[in-house]
Amino acid sequence: MDMSGMGDGMGMGMGMGTGARLPSSRYLQQMYWAAVGAVIALATAVHLGNVVLAYGRLHAARRKQPTPAQPKTGLLRAYATVTAIAREVGYATPPALGRGRYRLGGGNLSMGQVLVVLGNALVVLVLCFYRFNLTDPWQWELVGYRTGDMALAQLPLIFLLAGKRNVIGLVTGSSHERLNYLHRWTGRVLFLTASIHMGYWFADWNRFDYIKVKVQTDPITQKGLGAWVVLAWMTLSSLLPLRRWCYEFFVVQHLVSMAAFVAMVYVHTPQDLHRWIWIPVGFFALDRLARAVNVLYQNASVFHPGRRRRLRRRQAQDRQASGGSSWLTSHAELTPLDGDLVRLTIHQPAMRWTAGQHVFLACHSLLPLQSHPFTIASLPSDDKLEIVIRARTGGTRHYLRRAERDYRLPGAGPDPASDRVLVPVLLEGPYGYIRPLRQFDHVVLFAGGVGATFVVPLMRDLVRRCAASEAVTRRVRLVWVVRSTTALLGWKAALEQAVRDVVTARAQGVDLRLEISLYTTCDTRLTQLDRDSPPPGSCPPAPSASPPCLEADAIQEKDEKDERDEKDPPDHTTSEPSSIVLPSRPPGCCCCQQTISDEAGTIAHVGGGGGSGCACNNDNNNNHDQTSTPPRPPSPRPGSSTTSSASTTAPLDISNIRRSRADDDDDDKDDKDDHDHDHRRPAPPLRYLAGRPHVRALIRTALERARGETAVVVCGPPGLAADVRASVVALSDERAVHKGTGAQAVWLHVEGFGS
Repeated sequence: MDMSGMGDGMGMGMGMGTGARLPSSRYLQQMYWAAVGAVIALATAVHLGNVVLAYGRLHAARRKQPTPAQPKTGLLRAYATVTAIAREVGYATPPALGRGRYRLGGGNLSMGQVLVVLGNALVVLVLCFYRFNLTDPWQWELVGYRTGDMALAQLPLIFLLAGKRNVIGLVTGSSHERLNYLHRWTGRVLFLTASIHMGYWFADWNRFDYIKVKVQTDPITQKGLGAWVVLAWMTLSSLLPLRRWCYEFFVVQHLVSMAAFVAMVYVHTPQDLHRWIWIPVGFFALDRLARAVNVLYQNASVFHPGRRRRLRRRQAQDRQASGGSSWLTSHAELTPLDGDLVRLTIHQPAMRWTAGQHVFLACHSLLPLQSHPFTIASLPSDDKLEIVIRARTGGTRHYLRRAERDYRLPGAGPDPASDRVLVPVLLEGPYGYIRPLRQFDHVVLFAGGVGATFVVPLMRDLVRRCAASEAVTRRVRLVWVVRSTTALLGWKAALEQAVRDVVTARAQGVDLRLEISLYTTCDTRLTQLDRDSPPPGSCPPAPSASPPCLEADAIQEKDEKDERDEKDPPDHTTSEPSSIVLPSRPPGCCCCQQTISDEAGTIAHVGGGGGSGCACNNDNNNNHDQTSTPPRPPSPRPGSSTTSSASTTAPLDISNIRRSRADDDDDDKDDKDDHDHDHRRPAPPLRYLAGRPHVRALIRTALERARGETAVVVCGPPGLAADVRASVVALSDERAVHKGTGAQAVWLHVEGFGS
């Protein structure tokens, strides 16, 4: 691949066999970046429009307007119609190609993302072959030159999208992890362009049987071939199975391969094209510099003198605290949880963040020269930064081993404070962005497994802002799907605090309703990644009887005035909710995949009424009698309960949150079913059920009650995300959102599933 003559002059020559003047390579490169800039400008305009729209809704809420999330003017209604049509197309998922684990698509990318990827590829290919007669062999050399130029023009975009702090994400209101798909696919388009570049040169040389001579004798061809080989390896190694196999290895080799590729391209191209190499190198250097400054500021105690003094006092109290580095601001306490989970807690952190953001965590005493992204599971108002880590086969397993080794039960020593073991950590971030949920009338949150680390803080922050009259939202619905009830125990304090905030808000006259539904199911499509699924028969052996999935003590709604029935299961059809207690023990190995479409009927069945609840047994113990006495609960694992001792022993009083007939009438006339149910008993803010949630029915209920735009947020495995995405698209089309029917818009946010 002789590119010594590659440049602007080649493109201005006369096209052999056509007599048409070809555009220069510089002009076509400028056209490519004009197209890229137009897309970025459009995304920026949409982001600014959303910011203005949110400000207008919040301002209307402060003026006590009844429906601030509903468009009033013709311009806003037209904007809502356009965005509704665009969302129906963009949220849809293209059908999968292939079968089983070799499927391509079908949930990996939305239709909107596919259109962006295809648009970029189409623009590149059109510019590569513009005005060429590909059947004319005398033009193959010119095609080789131009495709090389177009390959170089893509390098700055790839490096921009790779940065954690990039300009594109800043102006479009996105974050690096949501742009990462575009980084990968732009790199694949670059590989396609480079392959076409090499192929046309080889085709031109093959006419004279010259390929072998060029490869063996021409240094420029040898360097270009080496760059293509490195680029091919980078493309192959970035595929999802190889990334999951060993992410740490992927990161290291990717950086090394990137440096080798840039160096080979530099010596392969003429000097007048080196600007296309120095620009991406500059982007990379600026991103690394910004990240280094962030790490230094967030972790060096010299920038946080108050935090440094508090840390010294704590170290004086915690005699056994490890890593007594006073120059670091962050020292974490590791607590093992059930289900191979670890809770990492940093008290009084120097970092400030918002709900839904994540950080890169590095603990060099456990994992030298490694950092991993984790979602922050707490709020700044908690005065602590909490991260819930799922221990897998990679480096995260070291956190669990250290937590199990160092964790001590409270009260084991003479001084409880001396039992805490702290490890020094480095934090980078925070990263991540999501539209403010407080601008929506209804908010429906779906979480699968540890996806609650993203969803629960959003719920807590939204409820807190509603209680402070800083939000438009009237209804908040959380649907959490887990494989075992043990996953719920560590979140009891957070859920109870959210309910307390609702009680406070309603006592102050704020129109706010919170509903929480906790589902347990063995359907791993909704709870965890396929690679985390346990093998058949991995459930712990059941004792003489397997308790049913829905236990009477799962939801305690006990009348405080009636103490004589304390030992009997409460009658949920007549009692009023006075307390909520999360399950104190896991219901064996429950394998329930029944879809629950009527939550209210299922809850009534739990209390001992009719209905068709789901009673689950261990697959290996199907002959056991389900009505026999449940086994004695096992001893809890250290840290499996909440951190607050008060919340673990005292049930939460929710007598002030009960719904009334007047509340339903004021909410919406379409709530007749709930209204009819409320005359029997108020609906509890927390429901515990066994089975699969009926995603479409849950979203439909929210849309029918909404007086303005509804937000649907999901964080979980691909199966759950695909169900939510398909439901939103189908309901938006079925209800003809903003197409003259009066149906209000629905906005969807799908967060990638991870630790």
